[in-house]
Amino acid sequence: MTSYIYFIQVDGGGPIKIGITGHDPRQRMVKIQSDCPWPVSLIGAVEGALEDEASLHQELSAFNTQGEWFSPTLEVLAAVERTLQSRGAIQFPKKRRGPKHDHPLCKYRSDNGLTLKDIAARVGVEHASISRIESGQQNPSMDLAARIAKATGIHIADLRPDIYRIFYPEQAKARELARTAQ
Repeated sequence: MTSYIYFIQVDGGGPIKIGITGHDPRQRMVKIQSDCPWPVSLIGAVEGALEDEASLHQELSAFNTQGEWFSPTLEVLAAVERTLQSRGAIQFPKKRRGPKHDHPLCKYRSDNGLTLKDIAARVGVEHASISRIESGQQNPSMDLAARIAKATGIHIADLRPDIYRIFYPEQAKARELARTAQ
């Protein structure tokens, strides 16, 4: 059975995971993404054995942050590149990630290259709250919607259309008419 040593990095130059799998590394990335609060990308993969992965971990142990995760130092990046080149990389193209959800806040973050933590810091909440808002699991309170609107320029009607329609019915109707006319 073929095993692959994979290199997965948190988008935006974040930590790099060096792991091994007996399956398609893209499947492994999906699992890692579900466990990681930040978007990740597969840098590449090579065929290899457990001993090869252990050797890389040992070589880069000074840059290990936790488990199989390493700081993206020049040394780590060089070792990844050297391994991919010398062992015949099975590389997968990086895709420009669009917004994961249709929520205006998600689109704003994607368009501006911001993370959940960036927005959370700007409005004074935990990044998990922003994630729940973007995924539709939670609506922001009016106070939080106002802080998000102020920090991002997103109209409050796009953040809480349900409340906006109640308190500003005329303006909400006008916004809807303007949208449908486009």
